[in-house]
Amino acid sequence: CGKKISARYPFIEALTGLVSVLLYLKYGVGPEWFIFFAFSSALLVLAAIDVDHRILPDPITLNGIWIGVLASVYVAQPSPLVSKIFLALGFEVANPRIIALIASLFGAFVGGGLLWAVAEVYLRWRKIEGLGFGDVKMMAMVGAFLGAPLALLTLMIGSVLGSIIGLIFIRLGGKDRQYELPFGTFLSAAAIISVLYGETLVRLYVDHLIRPA
Repeated sequence: CGKKISARYPFIEALTGLVSVLLYLKYGVGPEWFIFFAFSSALLVLAAIDVDHRILPDPITLNGIWIGVLASVYVAQPSPLVSKIFLALGFEVANPRIIALIASLFGAFVGGGLLWAVAEVYLRWRKIEGLGFGDVKMMAMVGAFLGAPLALLTLMIGSVLGSIIGLIFIRLGGKDRQYELPFGTFLSAAAIISVLYGETLVRLYVDHLIRPA
């Protein structure tokens, strides 16, 4: 058609390739690689859409919730948090798929529920909407795939990225503090970081608390 190709397209393609290589280095070629590559690709799509349109489409986020639950049950990764909760309640569950199911559902509830609570408090306090419900559904998807601890880590990293990058953009772009930032984009980046390095970061944090320097 004779039109120039935006630099954004090769950038996203290169970023997708980089993420796929990093996932390969972590998981090798197997079910985990395919699952988390699909998850990360969906996050990159959400990030780009949120930058352009300030929306996070339901076909990705809502479908991502139940796909995340099914994928978590299929992989059945151990969940120390859920195992400890069962033991505290007096139950001993040995089936890893049941533990994975509860961990995924709990992650979706924590990821989406916590962000919804923050948005609701902000709305009642400031009388304006601070977060869209799309962010809530996206975090429920993240929690379904990653579980509650990594969903919380995603929220923390996303908030830090949003604060730092957002303030720089507002200052350099001459925007006021009411400017709507694409929070879903920062959450997407944070979720990918959590996929790749979240377990290590959580372990370092816990070890630091137990054995402070």
